[in-house]
Amino acid sequence: MLELHAIAARKEEGGGEFAVALTAEERLRFLQGIKADAGEYYRMLGTVNAESSDCSRPADRVSIHDGIRASVGFARLSRMVFGVLEQWMEGQLRAQAASCEEANEDAEAMAWRATLATVLKDQGRHKEAVAMQESVLEFRRRVLPADHPDIGEGRVWSAAACSGLWL
Repeated sequence: MLELHAIAARKEEGGGEFAVALTAEERLRFLQGIKADAGEYYRMLGTVNAESSDCSRPADRVSIHDGIRASVGFARLSRMVFGVLEQWMEGQLRAQAASCEEANEDAEAMAWRATLATVLKDQGRHKEAVAMQESVLEFRRRVLPADHPDIGEGRVWSAAACSGLWL
């Protein structure tokens, strides 16, 4: 918590940088979770609440929380952390897709692109999401039989469906 406050205070002054640090095991668990259910995106971001953070020593928590309230405030700190997590998640999904593409694992790369498209859609970045989903659809059309359910209208987005609903 102290580190978050110090970084947030420096960031407000034009310095400081947030980053996500996970072990390889934690990163893998996150990726497997979001690939299995894109709702993991909401569950992860839904836990961002700097004010509920804790410290090993209760006295430290009180003084750190007082410092946060007097400087950037909890709402701004939580928004900063939220933004960093969103960017990190997108970067992880793009990296997974790129890694699979480099390894010529096209089906796996497309699965990651489909997950990324869902995350972009959920962020309200509809044009990017539609473009990503269209690339997934084009891949599916190339490799799947014409009557396969994963290339039917129920699996494709259109610009008109940018309200976030599937057709």
